[in-house]
Amino acid sequence: MTMTVGDRQRDIGILKAMGATPRAIGKIFTLKGLGVGLTGVVFGNAIGYLLCWSQQTFEWIKLPGQIYIIQALPVKMLAIDFAYISLASVGLCFVFALLPARKAASLAPVVALRE
Repeated sequence: MTMTVGDRQRDIGILKAMGATPRAIGKIFTLKGLGVGLTGVVFGNAIGYLLCWSQQTFEWIKLPGQIYIIQALPVKMLAIDFAYISLASVGLCFVFALLPARKAASLAPVVALRE
């Protein structure tokens, strides 16, 4: 998000010159950060579920029988685990989108258009 704000300084300056409020600019970048986070959570959950299901079904990761009682790495999937991790991930994306959004909202239109 920081790189996006840096790349879009001129666009932010134009929006501010046209009358966009700092709150509206901040909201745009915060929502973009949340969108990126949600996309990552959806794909991450799908990949994680497929890998866990694959291990449960096919037991790809074997363990030496002479050392361990079990023959393969056990996997137990719980929906609540997926929910907690997803919530924490989206929360972190939101928190870390706030700083660049505030920077974008505080840009002066004249300075942004000059660069």
